[in-house]
Amino acid sequence: MAGPTPRNWRARWRAALFAQRGVGQPLRYWQEQAGVSPEHLARSCRRHYGDSPSGLLVRARLEWACDQLRRDDVRVVDLAYDAGFDNLSYFYRCFRGAYGCTPLDWLARERAGAVPF
Repeated sequence: MAGPTPRNWRARWRAALFAQRGVGQPLRYWQEQAGVSPEHLARSCRRHYGDSPSGLLVRARLEWACDQLRRDDVRVVDLAYDAGFDNLSYFYRCFRGAYGCTPLDWLARERAGAVPF
């Protein structure tokens, strides 16, 4: 399989990441998908997206986790591991840092603000 062309690899890489295909994959997988060196990926992500590749991956994983919380009755521990977090405590820290609350508190707020059809 040929790698992405230099002109479009960043957009395709970020789109695939945030489309949440393979969100549980390790960073090494996403570096390989970019088709560029890890150093080039890091520089490009900082320059174009204002974050590191791992920071973008955490954001994509948290978005995926929120989608799963909305849709399914899942245990947070299972959700964290399915999202690619190897450590439940780290998942909670990242979630609280991004959303200001725990996953279950976030879900309660989300449901309270939801308008029934």
